[in-house]
Amino acid sequence: MSTKQAAFAAVGLVGAALLFSYIYQQKTAVNEESSVDTIPSMSVSKGTSAPVTPDTATDDIIDQAIADRDDLDSEAAGEISDLESGNAKVNDLSTVYDENEL
Repeated sequence: MSTKQAAFAAVGLVGAALLFSYIYQQKTAVNEESSVDTIPSMSVSKGTSAPVTPDTATDDIIDQAIADRDDLDSEAAGEISDLESGNAKVNDLSTVYDENEL
């Protein structure tokens, strides 16, 4: 190897080492920030709230399940309408181009 090639190789290795150390530093900084407080604090309100009983907890769970089901149904309906419109576009394309008419 010539001296120029050796110099470029050395500069490349140093550059790669600097790049890897910078990436490592950024990754550890993100991990430290995310590990500080990952559990959200729950506020407990005192006073006018009714006590939580098994029946109220069950009702809340059922209400949330119904809301989730309704959201999934509306999302599925949207997906189906998108598929049907795409299918209609493909059918329209097949009626425009008919190779038997050529």
